[in-house]
Amino acid sequence: MVIVPKSDEEQLLELETALVHISALARHFHERREGHYLLGIVTQLRALVGFDPTGKSKTLRPLLLNQADKFGIELSLFSRPPKPRKAEPNLVGSIIGYKTWSVLPGGDFCRYTLRDRLLVRAYYNDVTREYDNRNRLIRDMANKSAAHYDDHVSGFADSIRRSSGSNYTGEQFFVIDTSSAIYYLGVRFIRTMRALIDGRDPASDESIRGLDTEFQDLKISMI
Repeated sequence: MVIVPKSDEEQLLELETALVHISALARHFHERREGHYLLGIVTQLRALVGFDPTGKSKTLRPLLLNQADKFGIELSLFSRPPKPRKAEPNLVGSIIGYKTWSVLPGGDFCRYTLRDRLLVRAYYNDVTREYDNRNRLIRDMANKSAAHYDDHVSGFADSIRRSSGSNYTGEQFFVIDTSSAIYYLGVRFIRTMRALIDGRDPASDESIRGLDTEFQDLKISMI
């Protein structure tokens, strides 16, 4: 059994509230297709997983990453291998068309911890003509929404907005795809913690197994 101090219990509730907000905002976006719902999701993502790889920022305290580190619970999933830093010389644009992550291994997907996956080069920046990572893009989008001050500014978010498909624009796809992964891992973390607090084995917890199946079957397509 795990004993969770009151302050940590409060942070678990704060995390749970943030995940509920992400789910509600995504649902409202799909119902109404209004962009401000996506900005709300980006704000939550920044609070949960946005971090400074150098460790110098005093404004970034990613709640989900920090809680998982504190309790020694690894957050992991499978995703595509990193892109090269420099794009091909004649590349005009780059579109990621389908869900970029998986609960289970398959194809060319590699296993990553959440923190490592956030730093994997995945999205094309048509200004720098380089591939950059999700952590940088989350922070850049938060800056563009004027929701937070961050010590990181770039034109990365503008580049993503210039791509589009029949289901989503590039920006919309990134937010929906990324938030679904963060939501899955966040809920899984909370259910794992609850199982440990109750003295149960998370490996045999039916709610966790059901969550894994649900999100493995989740389909997200830009086109």
